[in-house]
Amino acid sequence: MLKFIGTGSCFNYKMGNNSAYYIHNVNGKKRFILFDCGEDVFHKILNNNLLNEIDEVFVVITHLHSDHVGSLPSFVFYLHFVLNIKPVIYFPCDDINIFFKLVGIKKELYLHTKDSKGYYDITPFKHNHGYELNSFGYVLNLDGNLIYYSGDTKTIDEKVLDIFRGKDTKYVNTPIKYFYQDVTKYVNDAHMNIHNLAKIFSKEERKRVTLMHFDDEEVIKIAEEYGFNIAEKK
Repeated sequence: MLKFIGTGSCFNYKMGNNSAYYIHNVNGKKRFILFDCGEDVFHKILNNNLLNEIDEVFVVITHLHSDHVGSLPSFVFYLHFVLNIKPVIYFPCDDINIFFKLVGIKKELYLHTKDSKGYYDITPFKHNHGYELNSFGYVLNLDGNLIYYSGDTKTIDEKVLDIFRGKDTKYVNTPIKYFYQDVTKYVNDAHMNIHNLAKIFSKEERKRVTLMHFDDEEVIKIAEEYGFNIAEKK
């Protein structure tokens, strides 16, 4: 469902900063939804002409590491000065406003929302990303499809797994259809280790999980051997 601009981890410049997007029509307007905007993402958006005929922009931010927001200021400036679009920035806390203030983005250039009401049904899940940093993953409904986008995390909330497996009463008839999870071959406090991830999902469930944020080709090979789907750049 989501299309990927980049699928690499912080240091994987070959695959690019992990970022995804989705384009659909909302009340007759063409909306571009972007998941994170790392250091090389803005230029790739322009190079791939992803903003052609776009009327609205909605940006979902998972956390404020540079490989996830590094080119966000340039993106916001471009939307304002070139396309005359005021983007909506979704992030469940005020850190994003501090970030924008530090880099000279005035509040008039964007609209920050912490609850997404009036736009999408988004449920945030606070993550363990190994540092004193506000980091979130999200369950959200896009055009009737429930998706999960992990951002960066070492763990998966049990409630997310319940929704995925159809055990949550709120989503019993609409379990998560598209599950996007970051992964690493290393054992650390920041990301989900591929071998630990394989223990969470059965062989059948892995067919419904798409992995992203790769260290290199080696972790992709391991993921494929386990039977996971692999996010690919479009």
